[in-house]
Amino acid sequence: MGEEWLPRAGTITPLDDGELVVRRAQDDQAFRITVAAHRCAVAPVEALPDNAILLPAEGAAEPPVFANGDPIPPFDEAPILAGLPFVARATASGHMALANSPFGERSIFYEFCDGQLRDMQLVPAIAGSAAPGRAAPDGLDMIWSADWDRWRLWRAGTLSGEQFLEGATVQGLWPYLALVQGIFEHDTFVDERRLLPAPSDALALLRLVQW
Repeated sequence: MGEEWLPRAGTITPLDDGELVVRRAQDDQAFRITVAAHRCAVAPVEALPDNAILLPAEGAAEPPVFANGDPIPPFDEAPILAGLPFVARATASGHMALANSPFGERSIFYEFCDGQLRDMQLVPAIAGSAAPGRAAPDGLDMIWSADWDRWRLWRAGTLSGEQFLEGATVQGLWPYLALVQGIFEHDTFVDERRLLPAPSDALALLRLVQW
């Protein structure tokens, strides 16, 4: 179809069956990506559904959003994290990398100041190691890596924070690890996050797109 950012028709993928409509910020044309029996199909669409994904402009750091303007998970959690109680000097920054996520080779950068979220971005991933108690690289306070599906279970409350970390690798000094765990295990965050829409299975199809 002459759209190099899209998967080729007939491409074999391990992803489950599903479909996702995507459009790039610089384009007018949207496309429906379909996976059936592990093979991809791509077709142009005229009407843009609310759950279509709008990709950021090439080179931009912004995350994709839904066509209705809503942020996609986990960026929809930002208002909850920004509204947590003020805790003086509870300040830390870190990367969370989610393998097999819609974001490909990117991490989610978090910056907390006095216990509240101050910044959340989609950034290039950096290498970490499974070394709790060891300082994180590049001026970060911690790096944690996990699997997208386990993260979804944690978000839904099926896994506790401790269970989620059992399947993750973390790097950072212990005070920062304890601080970040305390933020993400805060009752307000846990309770309000469970009220958010569950991440769609179809979001995984973003892995087929070059953006």
